[in-house]
Amino acid sequence: MIDEQQEAAAAASGSLDELSQLRAENARLRALVGPVEQSYEELRAELADAAEAVRVAEAANGELRGEIMELTVALGQARHNMGKVSRIMVQRSRRVVGRLIRPIRRRLNDRGS
Repeated sequence: MIDEQQEAAAAASGSLDELSQLRAENARLRALVGPVEQSYEELRAELADAAEAVRVAEAANGELRGEIMELTVALGQARHNMGKVSRIMVQRSRRVVGRLIRPIRRRLNDRGS
């Protein structure tokens, strides 16, 4: 009986030592984590909010890409139109200059003959 009591006392003291070691380890880990501990539900809610924010950001990104494509097309069209206007201006200015110079050339040619 005495042996059984000693074994029970030794097991109890071993359990107490193990319990105190576990508590010390728990305290050390809490010190690493910090004073704020969040529950899994709070973390799941935060994850859901973050996922929603990502979806919103991706949607906004898609809208911006669409706007960029529209602006790129409009810019190409504007450049095309500017080239067309430039060609028309050059052609008309040549016509106007030609109309102004023809009488002068005729007079000069008439004098020279």
